[in-house]
Amino acid sequence: MRFVDAICAMHQRFVRTATANNAVTQYHRVEYSSAEGVEGFYYKLDKMASQMIERPSDYSFRLRLYEGLPSWIYDTLLERNILPEFCTLEDIRRMHAKSKNSV
Repeated sequence: MRFVDAICAMHQRFVRTATANNAVTQYHRVEYSSAEGVEGFYYKLDKMASQMIERPSDYSFRLRLYEGLPSWIYDTLLERNILPEFCTLEDIRRMHAKSKNSV
């Protein structure tokens, strides 16, 4: 095997794995920002999920979104029985908008 072939084979074998692992790590590091709100958090998560080899299931994505919200939003959703098993992004956005307006 020539040196160039060995380098190309190593690149093909290992760079993809590192990139895939990085996408998963970045997905789990996304945090809620009060400046960007729920929608900003959603779009950051969605962007990172789209870079993963296999996107999380819809439920896993909603659960990650739900659990990444600040406690005051999370607790309010929980009190109103808006759970990731049954909610949509629109449910979370609507509830969040109502909460902001009442503060």
